Amino acid sequence: MNFEQMEHIVTVANEESITKASEKLFISTSGLSQSISQLENELGIKIFNRSKRSIIPTIEGKTVISTAKSIIKAINEMNIEINRNKNEKYLKIVSLPGLNHYLMDTALKYKLKNKDFNFVLKEWELEKWDLEQKLEAIMKEEFDFAIIPVPLKELKKLKNMSYKKICNSHFCIGAGRSSPFYSLEYVTLNDLKKAKIINFKPVNFNLLSKMFNVSPNQIILNVNHNNLLLYSAKRTDAIFIAPKIGCEYYDLVKNGDVKLIPIKENNRFFEIDYWIIYLETKGLSNLASEFIENFVEYVDEFSK
Repeated sequence: MNFEQMEHIVTVANEESITKASEKLFISTSGLSQSISQLENELGIKIFNRSKRSIIPTIEGKTVISTAKSIIKAINEMNIEINRNKNEKYLKIVSLPGLNHYLMDTALKYKLKNKDFNFVLKEWELEKWDLEQKLEAIMKEEFDFAIIPVPLKELKKLKNMSYKKICNSHFCIGAGRSSPFYSLEYVTLNDLKKAKIINFKPVNFNLLSKMFNVSPNQIILNVNHNNLLLYSAKRTDAIFIAPKIGCEYYDLVKNGDVKLIPIKENNRFFEIDYWIIYLETKGLSNLASEFIENFVEYVDEFSK
């Protein structure tokens, strides 16, 4: 009995379904059934009683599954502990462009105290790299962790992944001094219907359209870089829509050339949560945990 076979029978027992277990394990139902049959032949017992409606462990199967669970838990705990102390001077992170300023500042401050520390940061372009692709990349252990803004219900669909909330941010419009919105303290959904919009191409406009009931016909300009997004808002009377945390760091916002104005409806902000996501079996190294703590403290301090 190998580790893969143990994972197979434990997952089937947990899901009480070959189909659901195969989806969670990213293998075919026929491949999973064959793996279980091979293990049953190897052990000379029947692990599951199968029918069209259910799959239930036998008495012998319960013993095998219980043992497999204990072994898997021990191996996972061992791997997490190994990874905590491995590559303690090197981090690979994927995040959104707007958060990269905070991450780079955190990394530079960390490097001043720890000269051997190295840091690789990749930008996540929402349009070109969806959540499923991100999951696949992390599953291949390309990154130590990712920082993503996504609803909790989407995260709950992820398999073999862990996640923790680090902060949230409300959506704003970015308006230059020539915009009719610049003098407002907040804008409503009805206000947005009249707006000319600068579209940030790396973000899927359909998501914003559903959330704020804006139309593609309102787009007057498409840009593909954050600096161009803010510069265009400064130079025109058009606005862009984005989470505050992704824009407040830029000089054009700090000096007032572009004003971030919250979107509110019935005294309610439109907020989005940001999450750390990482491979469940790998866990977070001590370095990653410490870096995340420093990052969150820096974001909190800057956003006050």
